[in-house]
Amino acid sequence: MTALEDALRRSMDGQVAVLPAVADQADRAIRGAGVIRRRRLVTGALAALVLLAGTAAALGGHGEPRGLPAPPADRPTVGVTTPAQVTPDAPPVVDILSASVRDGVRIWRAADGKEAALYGRPSTTVVRLDDAWLAVDNEWNLVLLRLDQQPRVLFPGVRQVAVAPGTRSLAWRTDSVMSVGTVTSDGLLVTERSTVAPANPETGPVLYTGKIVLLGGALNRGKDDEHDFWTPADGNYVRTAAANDHVVRVFGRRPDSGRLVGIVENPDGSQCLAELEFSSGMRVLRRSCDLDGYGFAGSLSPSGRRLALDLNERPTGPAHLTVLDLDALFTVPKPAVVSFGVTFAGFGWETEDSLIGTQGRELFRIQPSTGGVTPLRVPGLNPDPGAAPLR
Repeated sequence: MTALEDALRRSMDGQVAVLPAVADQADRAIRGAGVIRRRRLVTGALAALVLLAGTAAALGGHGEPRGLPAPPADRPTVGVTTPAQVTPDAPPVVDILSASVRDGVRIWRAADGKEAALYGRPSTTVVRLDDAWLAVDNEWNLVLLRLDQQPRVLFPGVRQVAVAPGTRSLAWRTDSVMSVGTVTSDGLLVTERSTVAPANPETGPVLYTGKIVLLGGALNRGKDDEHDFWTPADGNYVRTAAANDHVVRVFGRRPDSGRLVGIVENPDGSQCLAELEFSSGMRVLRRSCDLDGYGFAGSLSPSGRRLALDLNERPTGPAHLTVLDLDALFTVPKPAVVSFGVTFAGFGWETEDSLIGTQGRELFRIQPSTGGVTPLRVPGLNPDPGAAPLR
C-alpha cells in the first residue's frame, strides 16, 4: 500500500455525508457487485477517496498552514550524513500525485515540470508501471494511464494491484481470481498465471517482486488484516495466513537484504517494529520494542535503510512523523530518532534524505538530516485538496 492510500484511509470518514456524488457511486458499485461480502471493501475504499477531498480541512483548512511545532523534547534528534541533500527551493525529483473526487487523477511530472490531467474518474490506487501508471478507479477498473494517450481499461473488477519495481509485471485480484501478468509495450495486459483468490475479499497483492506475491489487507488496518504469500511458479495459491498471524502491518521490503519491515504482536499483546523473513511464517529476524505505539502510515526510503512512520510519542498521544535508521534501531538500545512535532498527509520519500508531505493545502519538503521542514511551492502543481510523492 502506498503512503497516499494510508493518508486517505486515516483522515475524514465524516466527509462521506457531505459528498453525495461519491456516496451515489458507492451505492452503484455495491448494487452492481451483487455480493453482500463486498460491502465492507467498497465502503472503505470509496471512503478513502473522500478522505483526500477532505485532507485540507483536516490539516489546516483554507487559510495559511499551521505553524509546525518543534520535535517533542523527550525525543532526541540526530543528524544523518548522506550525499543526497536537496536544497529547500529545488523542484521535486519525483512525480507528485494529486487526486480528488472532482478532478480525478493528475500527476505532476518531475521529468518536464508539468502537470497532466490523466484520468477524470476518482481513483483510490495509483502506482507507477515503468513509463506509465496504473489506477484502480471507483468502478474497480484497472486503468493504464499514459501521457498524451486516452486511458485504457485493462481489466474490470480489480480490487488490489501491485507492480514489481522497475518492471511492467504486476499482480492483481478480482473477487474470485488472483493473477500475475505483464503489460505489453502496446498497452495490452497479458495474464501469465491465475489461481483462486483468498477467501477473504479484502486480502490481495500488496507487494510483488516479479516472483513472489505478498498478500495483505487493502486498507492496512492492522490486526484486522491477514498476510500471506503466493509464488506463481510453484502453482496455485495455498493459504498459510495462520502462520503469519503475529504480523500486524507491513511497510515494505528492504532492497538490500530482501527483508520485510513491519510491526509484530507479542504474546502479551504489545507491539514491536521488526524485520521479517520474506517467506511463509514470516519469521522475526530482528525486532525493536523500545518505541511507543505506531500509526498506520509508513514509508521505506529508496535504499530501505530508513523508515518514516507515524509514531505515538506516548501510548495514548497523537502521532508524529518520525524517521528511524533501521540498522541503528535494531542494534542500539533506546536509539535516537528524528521526530517532527506533527504528522503529514501523504508523506513519502523524495530522495534518501528528504521526504515530501502535505499539511493543509501546502506541500512541504522534510529533511531528517537537519530536522528542517520548508514549504515546497511547485510551479504548475495545485496540491488542493491533497498530494503525495509517486515513485
